[in-house]
Amino acid sequence: VKGLLQHGLRIPQDLSVVGFDDVEYAVMGHPRLTTVRQPCYELGWTSMQKLKECIDKNSNDNVHIIMPHKLKLRETTDRVANG
Repeated sequence: VKGLLQHGLRIPQDLSVVGFDDVEYAVMGHPRLTTVRQPCYELGWTSMQKLKECIDKNSNDNVHIIMPHKLKLRETTDRVANG
């Protein structure tokens, strides 16, 4: 974001910026960063449970799990005009 601003780009008017994980620094600067929030604790817990299952079964099953997540809209994105 800092580099974009230094090059004269306006955020979000010229370019939107989105991060992932909704870490603390997302809201520390200006403009505040739009991010995708995911349940970190639950992600780690589920991963360990699935790893334990693979070890116990001596298998390497390919598992696809979608965890609940949320888009946290902040100052680095803007709504797209309809029409």
